[in-house]
Amino acid sequence: MDSQKNTGNTAGKEKGGARGAIAAIATLALLVAALIVWWDRRPEATSEEDAPPPEVTPELLARGETIFAKQCAACHGDKGNGDGHAAFLLYPKPRNFALGRFRLISTENRVPTDRDLFTTITNGMPGSAMPPWSYLSVQDRWALVFHVRRLSREGKIESLVAGDGLGPAEAAKVADELLAVGPTVNPGEEIPVTPEALAHGRELYVQHCASCHDLDGRGRKKRDLVDDEGFPVFARDYTQGVFKGGSDSKSIAYRMLAGMPGTPMPSYKETLGKNPADFWAVVHYIQSLVPVSAKERVIQRQHVLVAKKSSQPVIPDAKNPVWSEAEPVYLALAPLWWRDDRVEGLTVRVLHDGEKIGFLLSWEDLTKEDQTVQATAFADGSAIQFWEGEDPPFFAMGAKGGKVNIWNCKSHWQTDLTGYKDILDAYPNAAVDLYPSQKDFHPGVRPGKEDLTAKDMDPTYMTAWGSGNPVSDPEKSWGIENLTAQGFGTLESQPHAAQTVVGKLQWADGYWRVACVRSLKGAAEGDVNFTPGRTMSVAFAVWDGKAGDRNGQKSVTIWHRLSIEE
Repeated sequence: MDSQKNTGNTAGKEKGGARGAIAAIATLALLVAALIVWWDRRPEATSEEDAPPPEVTPELLARGETIFAKQCAACHGDKGNGDGHAAFLLYPKPRNFALGRFRLISTENRVPTDRDLFTTITNGMPGSAMPPWSYLSVQDRWALVFHVRRLSREGKIESLVAGDGLGPAEAAKVADELLAVGPTVNPGEEIPVTPEALAHGRELYVQHCASCHDLDGRGRKKRDLVDDEGFPVFARDYTQGVFKGGSDSKSIAYRMLAGMPGTPMPSYKETLGKNPADFWAVVHYIQSLVPVSAKERVIQRQHVLVAKKSSQPVIPDAKNPVWSEAEPVYLALAPLWWRDDRVEGLTVRVLHDGEKIGFLLSWEDLTKEDQTVQATAFADGSAIQFWEGEDPPFFAMGAKGGKVNIWNCKSHWQTDLTGYKDILDAYPNAAVDLYPSQKDFHPGVRPGKEDLTAKDMDPTYMTAWGSGNPVSDPEKSWGIENLTAQGFGTLESQPHAAQTVVGKLQWADGYWRVACVRSLKGAAEGDVNFTPGRTMSVAFAVWDGKAGDRNGQKSVTIWHRLSIEE
């Protein structure tokens, strides 16, 4: 009996093993096909981008300094020390160029080439708040490369003088030696993908990579990883499709051979890099973990949104059929404080009817957060930012001398229009007390709960409301605030007469839909004018209240172009 049982089990295992092997081969074959399709979708660099770097000139260095001050210093700081005004809002933290530990490199001594810096500036760093700057001219991007190189050298010299007691001349000599670009790592010619190679890549991945990135590629089990500055970090989650240096074969090859300075990611040049078959098998297996559509939902690229002219009135209601005339455009979002459970992107539609312009935004959010009564409650919301000129300021709230116009749409403001949410709505069993701020205050007479709403209070005692802050007015009649800003800490509400943006926020089936409409012509100084035939800049932001988003903690897009059809 036992012998027969054992024989039967062995046969069953052999049959099951055969079926499993066939299934595994079929799965790997599908992965190979998916990888081929995936490679075909990689963006092609322009011939101008592929050209050798221009000659470094004083004019180009001055241009780089100007662009850096306008577009980069808010995060990286004036001297590139990673201490800009926005740095406290960002995770991962902005790079400190003085340390010389650039993440995306292709050299044996881990010093980036000019091309490494150019590629990073062009593509940004998905998985961080570093956006792509591909919409800057190639010449301007090279100007930034040379200025960043100069900041890194100057910062290294300063640290050597201050920390090691070297004289300026000696410090400069040492800095030049430390920052000299070494030989480029050579991944060699890429080996074709096969099911057998992917299976081998899986074996090698388990041996060399899974201890940090996990067997499933999600990289969330190891929680004691830190970077060189002591900040906690996670290993890359491959299944999200978020690769800081790109997910094409060459980029992954460079990360594996050169490592990522300043992080726990080492170089595998002396292990996997010794055998090309092993090395490329791991590269291709890592790529197989990435869903084909993931990359397109992560990478931020500048789009042109066309506001088509409709013969029908543009209505601030997402359910109105007029919106079917507008072309939907998907825009990727990036959280300033990076997290994996993020809002990946939003879809935007734009229309105008010759008198009014309307925007319809929609994004996935499985939870509806539309009240902020409790101290720990935060609302969902969105914002649209405009700039009329040709050369937009920093995309995050503008800059001094570069005033932007912002439409801020918050779900709890919309909810308040149907009934202002007060403390008693959140805490219906709260004890009733006497409040001298009551309009109808009678000492010694205990009021009823119905007498304790914000509307029953004297604005003099309600600080924000009493000072004229329109957001705190319990009787406000709008759910969208019209504002201007010229950099961090300068957000200012437009006058009451200019609060002319009308709209409606609707949540259903796990999606927010926000429709907002305003006349083409602005009502006050600071309002943008939407002139048919013109093109302007537009950017978007989304807040996820469930994740604790509020104020500067949000997900944002880069600047996009908005064309108003005549």
